[in-house]
Parts: sequence; C-alpha cells; structure tokens
Amino acid sequence: MRKFVLFLGAVLFFQLNVQGSNQLEKYQVNFIYNFTRQIQWPNLHNHTEFVIGVFGKNHPLTAELQKSVGDRKVGGRDIKIVEYSTVEEIGFCHMLFIPNNRTNQLKRISDSLSGSPVVLVTEVQGRQPAESVINLSIEDDKMGFRINEESAKQRNLLVSSQLIQYSRK
Repeated sequence: MRKFVLFLGAVLFFQLNVQGSNQLEKYQVNFIYNFTRQIQWPNLHNHTEFVIGVFGKNHPLTAELQKSVGDRKVGGRDIKIVEYSTVEEIGFCHMLFIPNNRTNQLKRISDSLSGSPVVLVTEVQGRQPAESVINLSIEDDKMGFRINEESAKQRNLLVSSQLIQYSRK
C-alpha cells in the first residue's frame, strides 16, 4: 500500500506542467523508475541486475538515468543502464526506451524481442504505438502515459491494476 501511495504521489506530482525539454528527461526517468515498481517480470530472481536499455547513443535520457540510478534497486537488483545503437545490438534488458526519433524501427525492435519480457517504452505524441507496452506523452502540457495491456500480456509481463488505472485512456 505504501508503494502505491508513493507512486500515486509521483503521478500527481508529474501531472504538473512540463516546462521545457530540458526537464523532459527528468520527468521520463521518474516515470520509468515508478513503472519498475508496478510491473512484475517473470524470473527476475534469475538475474543479478535489472537492465534498462536506451535505443540510440548519447541520448539525454541515458545521462539522466545514469545520474539518478544511485543506490536504487528493482526487486533487490542493482540497475544497469545500457545504450544500443542498432536493432542487432540489442541484448537482454528488462525495459527498453525507444526515443521518438527512432520509432521508425519500433516494429523491427519488437519483432527481435518477440516473446521476451521487455517493457518497450516509447514517447510518441498523440497515439499509442501497437508495439509499445508504455507510451509517455505530453497532453495539455502534462506528462502522462498509456499502457498497452495486450502488448504487456504478449510479453508475459504483469502490470498492476493501479498502474492501469492511472493510464490515460
């Protein structure tokens, strides 16, 4: 219950106006970390690290993730941040952020990770890509997210009902 209250507080906090693109990555990072608390991965106990990938080199989100990792853990696992330049380079990860300028490769990424329990996080404005599990977007100057429950089920991910409840419809 305490985790849910913290998550709810974070969601409400980030419903405040998003001010400028330099703050965008900070908001996205906080959403991503909160998602890790509301999603269950199969066999997480078999891994020594929780891997968050970013598709594309030198993306501002990577630096923000690395700066904010600190001593955070997911399921008792240390968090590792990895960047991938190409679809072929994508290795094992629990979450993969695909920036808006790389979503033209989303179908290939999704196909290459088919059946793998990977949360594909996108940032497409105005629509939810069919392949993504979570899409972060700004509507009415507010950061929010949409959950694709079917995509999550296909990837054997268990998304909490609280997270689904706060997803934009």
